[in-house]
Amino acid sequence: MQARLRRIFQTLVIPSVPAILLIVNQMLAAQFSDARTLADEAEQAHLLRGQLSTILSTHQDIEIGQRSYVLTGEPVFLEPYARAEARLPGEFAALDTLAAGRPDVQAAVGEMRALARRSTPTAISRGSAIMRRSPTRSMGASTRATRAGATTSPTSAACVPRAGGGSRPT
Repeated sequence: MQARLRRIFQTLVIPSVPAILLIVNQMLAAQFSDARTLADEAEQAHLLRGQLSTILSTHQDIEIGQRSYVLTGEPVFLEPYARAEARLPGEFAALDTLAAGRPDVQAAVGEMRALARRSTPTAISRGSAIMRRSPTRSMGASTRATRAGATTSPTSAACVPRAGGGSRPT
């Protein structure tokens, strides 16, 4: 009986060991490949988030420049606006490079770019129009006058929203 078991062991089990090792090797190689792919995807996502943060920061610079100019009427506030607006195409180009080969991300980048184009010049053009129409009644003129010691005009005070959501009484 022992001889028969030994023969079965020698004919079936021993020859199957290399096959089992080969299968385990293939499974481990597949796992390492998956791990590398996941690491690459994580790195790509990190780079995309970083570039999106850069674009957000640039949009904040644009918005701050817009608001500062509209509120004060001082052209000096258009300088950071112009610098940030000039950076935006390069930042979107870098985002396009990172999104290459990912149609879902490319579509989102296209939507972001369209929204950026629509929203960027709006506040400056509205603010400039207000300044051209009535520079003495604009918030910028009243801010300059207040800094010089004058009181704020009732017209400009009515334009500034109150913390509670309503406008100040005139």
